[in-house]
Amino acid sequence: MLESLLLRMVGCETSSQIWKTLETHFASQTKAKVSQFKTQLQNTRKANSSITDYLLKIKSNVDLLAFVGHIISSSDTIAMVVRGVKEENKEVVEILGIKISHNGKFSHVVLAILAQI
Repeated sequence: MLESLLLRMVGCETSSQIWKTLETHFASQTKAKVSQFKTQLQNTRKANSSITDYLLKIKSNVDLLAFVGHIISSSDTIAMVVRGVKEENKEVVEILGIKISHNGKFSHVVLAILAQI
């Protein structure tokens, strides 16, 4: 990685140019990660996995997005959960809706749901 960063700085004559080059490089990588993690989140489906595994996958992707500075609201997270479950699992969505109104944080919701399973 160090070598690729050094190659990007070839031709920079001032520290300001170096910082701008680094900022541009890392900003583009962050945008790519946000896009990747959003796609992973949108494509997450329960399918044959347990509800526990499904919720953990959702939480993992939401956490990864937060890590790169893209916060997903609890209501948007719940919408992702709803979209990824089949009709026979809709009761989980109802539980999520009730839990979210009490404390508002998805991590608390997941932990509460996992504790009940």
